[in-house]
Amino acid sequence: MLGSGSIIMLHELRAMGKSIRAIARETGRSRNTVRKYLRAEGIPERKPHPKRGSKLDPYKDTIQELINLGIFNCEVIYERIKEEGYTG
Repeated sequence: MLGSGSIIMLHELRAMGKSIRAIARETGRSRNTVRKYLRAEGIPERKPHPKRGSKLDPYKDTIQELINLGIFNCEVIYERIKEEGYTG
């Protein structure tokens, strides 16, 4: 998806009388992409991506407990969460 500045530039080039082919050549975009954004009304809104969970989410409580106990060695932490089923 093009940014709003790029879309505005496409419209400005078209208003200057340039052809779709010339705009595509000048901007390095395909003619179909240029045509798509010139036909669109306004600037399309980006949809937010759903936040994905971490592989460590189920083990964060265990990790925090170990840190609170003063265990900062990552090998020890890794072995503890591995015992709980972490596969890495």
